[in-house]
Amino acid sequence: MTLASKYPWTALVGALAVSCGGSESGPPATGSPAASPPSFQQSPIVFGSYEPPGTFLLTLADPEPRQINDNYDYYPLLLSPSRQRLLQVTPNEDGSLPRGLVQIFEIAPEGARLGSFPTPEGEFLGFADEETLLLMSSDGLQRLDLNGAVQGGFALPAWVSRENGAFYRSAVSPDGTKIALTPTRESELGFETILLVVNSATGVVLDQWPLLGRGVPAWAGDGHVVVAMYAQGLYTFVLGEGSATGPFELPFQPCEAHVWVEPGRVLVGEVVSHGDYSTCDPAWLVSRDGARAEPLPGPVPLAFSPDGERILSIDQGALVVSKPDGSELEMLSDVLEPHDPAW
Repeated sequence: MTLASKYPWTALVGALAVSCGGSESGPPATGSPAASPPSFQQSPIVFGSYEPPGTFLLTLADPEPRQINDNYDYYPLLLSPSRQRLLQVTPNEDGSLPRGLVQIFEIAPEGARLGSFPTPEGEFLGFADEETLLLMSSDGLQRLDLNGAVQGGFALPAWVSRENGAFYRSAVSPDGTKIALTPTRESELGFETILLVVNSATGVVLDQWPLLGRGVPAWAGDGHVVVAMYAQGLYTFVLGEGSATGPFELPFQPCEAHVWVEPGRVLVGEVVSHGDYSTCDPAWLVSRDGARAEPLPGPVPLAFSPDGERILSIDQGALVVSKPDGSELEMLSDVLEPHDPAW
């Protein structure tokens, strides 16, 4: 069981997709050119384990797991652009911190704790750099230091509804310069959902579109098209064009989209029924124009290597690495009980 299922408030903090640390964590949202990503052989894979309990690291070049800290229960896990630091949100068992505790550690065996603070309301998008965290809330984007002190940021437009603790899922573009989010605004007919794209450094509105329902924004890897899921359809939004394309007919019931290693496609989840509940399982690769929809050829990815050359999954209690097409599959370790990895 993950922290997200045990502690409902964690749905407000982070997402599978896509924050600012590279691969699943995205590139740094600074607007400056990103350095070449580390190779998949050298970049650390960080993951939790229930038995033995703790957070561990390994690399493909050195696959022996080494313990970073004792945190086995957390959500999310975000890595800095250099892959030298991690952010975790851990529960607070005595209830004195109802939203848990944010902790930042050095990615190293017995890594030093570099900062901590009570979890604020909002969604962590990741690290802007080694010393700065990005947090999106109903008021706007905040830049925090490693102990939670606000160092700057910007407000969202005045029309954005802040009623009833409004919260918006957000996604950072692959180049880190833009943020897509889905707030609501009041209209004559009630509240309507808007897909809003802003500059990640200044908050300047770059584009916006009214939506027919709620969805989680995502980006195609080329950084130009925002992809969102709504009920039965996939829509694409091209910056500057002012209108949406879609919905596209798909051979499955979609539920959410995520960035994929190939620029022209996205990883799309399928609604899977389990009797009295349903899950969203990422299982299809879909072109951003909806023309191609293919079942995922390999294991369900939980993380990408920063260079996009490998995907990471968990199979039968072991970490598994393969190429995006499912070939060259390699089992890393069956000693620990891994969960919620980041790469």
